[in-house]
Amino acid sequence: MLIAQGLQDPRISPLSVTDVEVSADLRIARIFVAIFDKGNIDTTLDGLKSATPHLRRQIAAELNLRFTPDLEFFYDESLERGARIESLISSLRKNK
Repeated sequence: MLIAQGLQDPRISPLSVTDVEVSADLRIARIFVAIFDKGNIDTTLDGLKSATPHLRRQIAAELNLRFTPDLEFFYDESLERGARIESLISSLRKNK
């Protein structure tokens, strides 16, 4: 919700958070995103990186944690890989 509502950066294309991995000590959160505009992946990741201080302040205000985790954003290719695998399976079935 923070990404969808709180950011006005035009570099950030529509996206979906697909996974979040938090380190055992809660100091690092690795956030994986699927970006719908494939031509804007690097630009969107740059925008998210620039927005990290703002997002961390929002998280700190919402959560009662000793430390607010550092946020690291990564492009998640799993949806594309899944679609590619599905396409390969479909073509194999058609060729039988």
